[in-house]
Amino acid sequence: VGLYENGAQRSEVGTEQIKTPSGIEIAEFCRLVIALLGRELGRAGVKLASLDGVGISWPGAVRRNRVHGSSGVLRGLILPGHSTAIGSAAISLAKLDLLAEFRKQLDVLRGAADPSSSVVLINDGDAEALGNYSAAILQGFARPGGHLYVKLGTSIAGGRLTPGGAVAEDVGEFAKIVLALSEPISKTWPAGTARNYAAASGIANLVQKLAMGSTKQFDL
Repeated sequence: VGLYENGAQRSEVGTEQIKTPSGIEIAEFCRLVIALLGRELGRAGVKLASLDGVGISWPGAVRRNRVHGSSGVLRGLILPGHSTAIGSAAISLAKLDLLAEFRKQLDVLRGAADPSSSVVLINDGDAEALGNYSAAILQGFARPGGHLYVKLGTSIAGGRLTPGGAVAEDVGEFAKIVLALSEPISKTWPAGTARNYAAASGIANLVQKLAMGSTKQFDL
């Protein structure tokens, strides 16, 4: 949880975490997330009614506040009317409105609906890109034109901003960009994608291949 006030981040917010869901109903998971928000606001001495908006960062492809791709978090959730988690089952994402469920739980926490408050669902890479761009503006470092943000870590993520400073509508799952079509199929992650080459786990895999003599170079 991060709280921004007058363009500056409040440092006392963001210490508590919740576990990645495993066999939890969607409504209950959204309730846990919003309840965490409420507790963090309470620690900071901030009233929920004073917020202008809430942004929810979501792993996996998101466009226009709707989930457009699977993720580890989504696979651990149970859809309404079902008894088991989504897992690898094929589902209709068009019928899944996570934002509506988050807003419903937010209204419960408030005690009433607040149509004037903005609530958005955004891809985590896009959220980080927008946050970095906003910080650069506040510090006077932002340059004109569009921006592309890329973060390398345990995976690879990022987002693209338009020249006007808005999040582009690309489904920018950088980790799943295909770089090598010749890679063998993997059960844990899409084969031949950027994560397997540019992130920490990818570098480790490539070093292991080199050490075992299974490849002579980074053949992309």
